[in-house]
Amino acid sequence: MNIVMGLSKTFGVDPWNWYLTVMIPLHIKLLTPFAYLSVLYTHFKYQSAKGRTPYIAIYIVFYIFFFSLIAHKEIRFMLPIWSFVFVCIAEFWSVMM
Repeated sequence: MNIVMGLSKTFGVDPWNWYLTVMIPLHIKLLTPFAYLSVLYTHFKYQSAKGRTPYIAIYIVFYIFFFSLIAHKEIRFMLPIWSFVFVCIAEFWSVMM
């Protein structure tokens, strides 16, 4: 309801890229490059090579894109995707080792 009526802006507004440039690096620190690399490249590459659709990466990218469109951003909005991000990081490390 707050989004439709524009009331979310009264609680603070952040730029569209806040999740990618501030929130993710703030919370996973040194794993940030691995998170970006694993979600955007490794997961797509290895799932496609197995003939599977990379659903986890699609879900993460769509979720961050959708919530980046909302002017008011909070850390708690990203809680549902953290486990998927760490699954992609684990896949990256398993492939690289």
